[in-house]
Amino acid sequence: MTRLGLPALSPVRILIAAQLAVIVSAGMATVLSLPKFTGDEIAHFSYVQSVAEQGRLPLLGPTLISSQAEAIYEGTYPAPGRLDPAKRGLSGRS
Repeated sequence: MTRLGLPALSPVRILIAAQLAVIVSAGMATVLSLPKFTGDEIAHFSYVQSVAEQGRLPLLGPTLISSQAEAIYEGTYPAPGRLDPAKRGLSGRS
């Protein structure tokens, strides 16, 4: 015990803390280096948004990618997107 009543830091605890710091730093560097909304991520985002806002699964066919997801994908959010969601891949379907 230290003078403040805290347990003394053992070399194992210091090693674990250092490893955890390295892992978190490497993870953050990886996440920040990747581009946002690549591939089919816009469809995943739109699917979750549809479930959250409407409380049901999106219907196959008539459900289009949301205008917010389209604007995020285009990099114009919070302004609306410039492209018609129906012209996006999968005909805009989420």
